[in-house]
This record gives sequence, C-alpha cells and structure tokens, in this order.
Amino acid sequence: MPNIITQAIVDKTRFTGKRKLIADGGCKGLYLDIREKGKSFRYRYVDHDKIYRSITLGDAEILRLSDARAMVFELRRKRLLGSHLGSIKPIEAPIFKEFVINKYIPHAKSIRRAAHQDWTLFKNHLFPAFGDKRLNEIKRSDIGTFMQQKLAQNYSPATCNRLLARIKAVLSYATDIEVPGFDKNPAHRFKQLKEPVYLERYLSPDEAERLLEALRASESPLLQFIIPFLLLTGARKGEALKARWEYIDLTTGSWIIPMTKSGKPRHVPLSRGAIDILLAVKQRVYSDIGECTWVFPKLITGRPYTALFHSWDKARKSVGLGDVRIHDLRHSFASALVNRGMTLYDVKEILGHANIMTTQRYAHLSRQRLKEAVSQADEHYLSGQSLNGSVNIKLTE
Repeated sequence: MPNIITQAIVDKTRFTGKRKLIADGGCKGLYLDIREKGKSFRYRYVDHDKIYRSITLGDAEILRLSDARAMVFELRRKRLLGSHLGSIKPIEAPIFKEFVINKYIPHAKSIRRAAHQDWTLFKNHLFPAFGDKRLNEIKRSDIGTFMQQKLAQNYSPATCNRLLARIKAVLSYATDIEVPGFDKNPAHRFKQLKEPVYLERYLSPDEAERLLEALRASESPLLQFIIPFLLLTGARKGEALKARWEYIDLTTGSWIIPMTKSGKPRHVPLSRGAIDILLAVKQRVYSDIGECTWVFPKLITGRPYTALFHSWDKARKSVGLGDVRIHDLRHSFASALVNRGMTLYDVKEILGHANIMTTQRYAHLSRQRLKEAVSQADEHYLSGQSLNGSVNIKLTE
C-alpha cells in the first residue's frame, strides 16, 4: 500500500531529472506529480468505460495537501452519485494513429537512422489494432491480446518483439512530452518474448563457388556482382546498394561509407577481388546506361536497388543453399578473416562494429584456429605412439 503523503514531503520533494508520481496512501486516487515544470496534485481514476482518466487539481506550491484531499473526496462523492464530475471535464488524449504520424515519427527520424523502416510495422500491424484508439484507451490487456494474435498468425517472436518495441516507444514518448490526458504507459515493464537462438551460417569455399555459378545464370544482371561484393567486403546489403562512385577510390583500394548503422562514417579497405568486381560492374553499367552515380543501379531506371529477394532466393535455392541469408555473407566474410589469422579487433574495425561484444560471436572461430595451430607441435615432436600408450618424441636440431 502506498505511504501516506505529508505536507512536509510535498514541500521538500523536487524534480531530480525524471518525472515522478507519488501516490497518497491516505487518499485513494490522489497523486503528487513532480515534473521539470513544477509539481502538482492530480486525481486519477477509472471511468465507467474502464478508461484511465486524470485531472489536475492544482499547483502543489500553492494548493495545500489537505485542500487537494478535500477536492478528491468531493470528486469521488460526485462520481458515486453518477455525476461526470461537472465542469471538471477530463482532457481527451490524442488518437494513436494521429499521434504517431504527427508527433512520434518526426521525433523518431531525428534520433534514429532506421526510423523510416518502422512505417511498415505501423501501417500493417499497429494502426489496424490501435489506430482509432485514444492513447489512454489502450490497456495492458489490449497489448497482451495483440501479441498473442500475432503469434497465432505465425509471426516470429522477433517480429512480435519489434512490434512491442514500437508500442513502448510511442507511449513512452507520449509520457515524456507530457501529452494532455495521458500519463500512464500500459506497455511499461511489458516483457519481450523469448527468441530462439539463431545459429550463425557461414559459407564454405565450395558453397561459395556453387552460389557464384548460380548467380552468373541469374535473370538479375547485377546480382552476379552484388553478392560477391558483399562476400568480399562484409558490407551490409543496404550499404552496398547505396554505394556511390564518389566515395570509392580504386587506386588506393578504399571505400568510404558516409553514414553507417551506428551513425558514423566507415572506411572499408577493398581487396583485389573486390576491386575487380567494381571494375567489371562499372564496365557493364556504363555500357548499358552510361555514366552513373550509383555503383549498383538498376539497368532500366538507373536508380539503386531497393529489393533483391526474389532473384536472390531463386539463385540460392537452385544450388541447395536455401538456408543462407544475404546477411550471412557478412558472417562468412568475418569467419574468413578470423580463420586466416586476423584478430577480433581487426574484424571489429573492418565490419564497423561499435562494440567489441558484437564481434565476440566469432570468438569460437579463433579458438578453432588456435587449436589447429597447437596441433603443429604434434607434427613437430611426436613420431608415433607405442601399443602401451607411451609416446615417442623425436628430437630435432
């Protein structure tokens, strides 16, 4: 049960960097609301439609605690008598869809580079479920039901968690900017679903050769250049598809990605194989459509590719590699570096990981390489093993 607030607590409590609501155990529904702009008394209740409502009673610097309690008792009395609280009409919170479009998305774009990718989640999933509801009409049970429905529709736990993350972000932002009529986030502390552990997939040299052969027969003319380029640079698909010649120096073998996932530019060293691919694709593109800004443009429009899945899916399945994702090419590139003796720090810098912990997924590969390295001692010192288990060691000069 909440502690009983005293006037002394009201007087000394100050804003400490984050909004705080203190419930008064001595008066049901009364809260002390501490914000950056000041502190006030609020009355919170559930109306006849089971919707949370909140009424500001007054500035806590002026209004005494005893007066706030008296006001709450009077409001509760009116509600018991069937009144809708007379002239004190609750402020209606904005509609979810309107708030997302007008407030949240502009805010998200200013702080998250991948915010534009959220639109599909809102349009196809969140708007149909919550779009017409006001923010304060969304209940915790609504979110739980929504998640269960998505699972029943065979969406993966990862997709469901992405949807939950967007709901949390929207409602949290509404709380942070103190949207009128909304001050309780029903998604707060809502736990994400447990996701199955995905086993990293690495292409073997033989699998890579089979895949490259299938790409050369693809109906997509530039797929035979794009996929090998990803495999030899470890670049993300979006980074490669948006690559521009102005950021590539074939003489020095360097490629600058001006804006990466981490929000920082990245320098990618280009191998001889990667440079050969770039020279080949340049010749093909320039012979078909002339000089072009983009490295991998569509040969019909001259604009960058936005999707490769259809042609990629056909090519990989044709050689029995249907389980290989495009992003696995990045993993395969990293595994090749580690297995050839590069340190995890080298891999981190080349892949552009912001944190070495992300690169640690390849640590088991380096351990295997070290195991193979120490086996060289066997070849150097052990000449054989007798039947009784003793080891014969040969001495070398």
